[in-house]
This record gives sequence, structure tokens and C-alpha cells, in this order.
Amino acid sequence: MYRSSEVNRSTGSINVNFMRILLYTLLFVIAPVITLHSAEITIVVIPDTLPVGANIYITGNQPELEEWIPNRVALDSVGKKRWQKSFTFDTGLNLEFKFTRGAWDNEAVDFNGIEFANFRHIVKGDTT
Repeated sequence: MYRSSEVNRSTGSINVNFMRILLYTLLFVIAPVITLHSAEITIVVIPDTLPVGANIYITGNQPELEEWIPNRVALDSVGKKRWQKSFTFDTGLNLEFKFTRGAWDNEAVDFNGIEFANFRHIVKGDTT
């Protein structure tokens, strides 16, 4: 019987246990390092109208977006009519999100007063 790291010198074959260890090492240690990348996503909102003193919040399907809780992640006011916030997500992630003024009854709407469908974005790289 060969130890897991030994090679059968007469046939040149490698022990099956050694191959399993090598395969697991490649799959669980090296592959994630090679394939996982993160990207910075900056969300920018320029509202047409907004009540004085109001804040804009983002919520969505990721923990960084507080998983659909409408009043936890406030965007930063960076100008008279510009709000933004940056997040880091893994590439390949499918984001879904909405904007509110802190409650679902104050969700962002279009010119006709209709609530927007979920905004969607696939993280491919740094984006604004």
C-alpha cells in the first residue's frame, strides 16, 4: 500500500488519495482566489423634486442594502440635487434595489406617480 503522496514507480500512476487531495486543494483554495473579484458600485440619484429636508434611501436584495428595509441606508447629499453612495460587491452578483424617502409609502415614483420596478444591475466591474 502506498502513502497518499507516493507514486507507483512501476506504473507511474499516482495514488488516488493524493489526486483527491490535489483536486480539493484546487477547487476550494486556489479557484476562489482566482475567480472572486470585487467592484465598487457608486449609486447616484438626481431627483427632479424632493421635499425640503428629505433624505433618499436605497434598499435591495443584498445585506449591504439592508435586504429591503426601506430606511436603513441613506444616500449622501453631495450637492444641491445630487445624492450618492458607494458599495463594494463581488463581480457577477445580480443586484436589485429601490429608492425611498425612508418608508414604502414614500417609494420613488415616475412622472405619473407610478412606482418603479426594481432597478437591476449585474456587477461586472467598477461602475457609477
